Amino acid sequence: MITDMHLHGNCLYTCSLDTTIKVTDLMKGHVKIVIEPPHSHPQGVFKLAISEASLQLFTAGLEPVVLVHSLTNSRMKPQRLEDKHRPHHGRIIGIVALAESPQVITADSSGLVKVWDTRTLTCTQTIASIKDPFSGGGGSSSLSKGGVGASHGSSGADVVASIMASQLMTSFAYIPPPARRIITNGRDTKVYTYDAAAKPHQSDDVAVSLVT
Repeated sequence: MITDMHLHGNCLYTCSLDTTIKVTDLMKGHVKIVIEPPHSHPQGVFKLAISEASLQLFTAGLEPVVLVHSLTNSRMKPQRLEDKHRPHHGRIIGIVALAESPQVITADSSGLVKVWDTRTLTCTQTIASIKDPFSGGGGSSSLSKGGVGASHGSSGADVVASIMASQLMTSFAYIPPPARRIITNGRDTKVYTYDAAAKPHQSDDVAVSLVT
């Protein structure tokens, strides 16, 4: 089953529960690249996004890990988005590559939203939309660099429904400039200011508005 897709030039990028990521040339009508384990996610691939600025493909499965694939060298071993200080703990529920800058935003089911620099693959901002039990500090915002935690989670499509039911955050969205907002959805909807460079005091865990 196809779980996500993205169009880049004349190519369609798709990912599926069978653990593969495929690149299909739409002009020629054939699959030209297939990415599979160990260069993919062993429990299925659920999310993907493409950074036009850095020519990178970002993918996520059931584990709290985002893989980074080069669009210019399909044989290159994928890298990981890593933040040792405050890693993702739930499964990745969304990836957004920003069109206006070399950044990508990821969010997980535990409520953490992270902003990454695609040039250095380092975390530049963390927002905890829900009190982060893993941070030890009650969910305050941080600027950080470093590694991802070990992967975990049950395998197989048959557990997806139970995973969805236990999620604290289910989806998020990014609003581009001039608004520059991050919206998170779970048991409620929260709106955050995202502009770490211009307004670092506002780029934290305090939502600027709450939709009820």
